[in-house]
Amino acid sequence: MSADAPRLVITEIATLGAILDAHADALGGDFAGYWNHTHRIANLCAAHAAPGAEVVEKIAIAAAFHDLAIWTHGTFDYLKPSIGLAENHLASIGMPRWQPDLLAPQADTLSRGT
Repeated sequence: MSADAPRLVITEIATLGAILDAHADALGGDFAGYWNHTHRIANLCAAHAAPGAEVVEKIAIAAAFHDLAIWTHGTFDYLKPSIGLAENHLASIGMPRWQPDLLAPQADTLSRGT
């Protein structure tokens, strides 16, 4: 895609919506905010990724679970429990081989250079 080509905005990703719906009770009043946040993340990733349905599925799963344990586990020490939620989901859909592509525990941490 050239730098001048328009980028599409993904407004509905079935997998992302289904995961968020399954955790709606835990998200409570923050559901809409987290929905918006995860869709912004998904669009940012999709804009920089190779096109394809499998890529969008991986992005959707990663976006859905990346901060989810803040609500499901009630903690801001959420990286390990969020990874656990994603691992369980990947196992439940028969895709544990996607774990290395999706689960980067350092993604939301600060490094010395930031």
